Amino acid sequence: MGFIERCRAGDSRGARFVATNSDATLPSEEGELPGAGAPSPSCTAATGVEPTVVGKPQVAMFEQALARLGIIPAQAIMVGDRVETDIVGGQAAGLRTIGVLSGVSSAAAFAQTVPPPTWVFDSVAEINLALFE
Repeated sequence: MGFIERCRAGDSRGARFVATNSDATLPSEEGELPGAGAPSPSCTAATGVEPTVVGKPQVAMFEQALARLGIIPAQAIMVGDRVETDIVGGQAAGLRTIGVLSGVSSAAAFAQTVPPPTWVFDSVAEINLALFE
């Protein structure tokens, strides 16, 4: 039985379709490249099975990180370049959020997010500068 048949079977013999995150793209110096979430739609189309996303924006990922660090949401900040996974996930977990403009989402995208990120910086380097001003 092949992958597609196992996914369709949905029983104890079936493969589980797990995605690490739903980012369709990731930034690079050459421009955006396919991200971890890019293959998911084609696999779903072939199997009829939606993936279980275990990474961002799922709250469980943030809760596990907080538990491992031994801190509460008020003591953490999610820094990310993508509204729909980084910022939305951090907010859903009760974290303050920082949007950085050096990646995928634009200033307009961050501004249109409800609620918007707690802060927006041009780059990660600017976060460090802001901490010591």
